[in-house]
Amino acid sequence: MLLIPALVILLEAAVAGLTAAGLAVGWASLAVGGAALLIGLALLAWGVSRLKPERLVPNKTIEQLQRDAAVVTQQIRTDHGISGRAV
Repeated sequence: MLLIPALVILLEAAVAGLTAAGLAVGWASLAVGGAALLIGLALLAWGVSRLKPERLVPNKTIEQLQRDAAVVTQQIRTDHGISGRAV
């Protein structure tokens, strides 16, 4: 859980770097904060888009279970001499 303090230190270093480059502290803070906000909003939008209901459906599992059911049905018919007609 040291990621947040590390991020704060990096943001402070960015502000210090912009200040050393001649930008006023207030403007440097605003620029770094704005950039962090935009990156955060982009990551939030990306995360929300990945939580859509259609992405949460386990499609591969459903397909595999359907194939398994078809194999079991075929084996039961074969083992018991039942033809391909409806049972």
